[in-house]
Amino acid sequence: MEVVVFITDGVEEMELVGVVDILRRAQISVQIASMINRRKIKGANGITVFTDTLFNQVDLNNCQMIVLAGGEQNVMSLKENERLLEIIRQFDAKQKYIAAICAAPLVLSQADILNNRIVTCYPTFAGAIDSKEVSSEPVVVDGHIITGKSVASVFEFALTLVEKLYGVEKRNEIAQRMIFTQKP
Repeated sequence: MEVVVFITDGVEEMELVGVVDILRRAQISVQIASMINRRKIKGANGITVFTDTLFNQVDLNNCQMIVLAGGEQNVMSLKENERLLEIIRQFDAKQKYIAAICAAPLVLSQADILNNRIVTCYPTFAGAIDSKEVSSEPVVVDGHIITGKSVASVFEFALTLVEKLYGVEKRNEIAQRMIFTQKP
């Protein structure tokens, strides 16, 4: 597997499903991993999601990227999970890709990896992010850290993840198949 998306109850469904869908359209191997001891997750808007695996079953040896979706309840649970925070720190130390959208950059801040970085996030949480700068852009890439602002940024965010893993040609191919108008 190349990408793991960690979630729990309260995940923002569009940020989860939209990202996973676009990555899989690019034929990127993605696993959705439940951080709680069940695969059935209730999303922030009442949509039930079934994960591919449980957190304790994830093998990160060949993982190139971890992704965190938003949803306030989901994010508050993720940022309290010390095992996840340690994984984030390890990925950061190895300069492997770490992506977070909406409120999820709070988890990266909790892991203390954003101090010298520019990020974006849902505006309500900007003051709680310990970073060099919080941008108002829909997607920000700072080295191996990729952040998205909100559910409205899902397509641009996910296509950026495709680009980081497989290049701009693959990104453009997927965007074209989706009839997604990209910024010049």
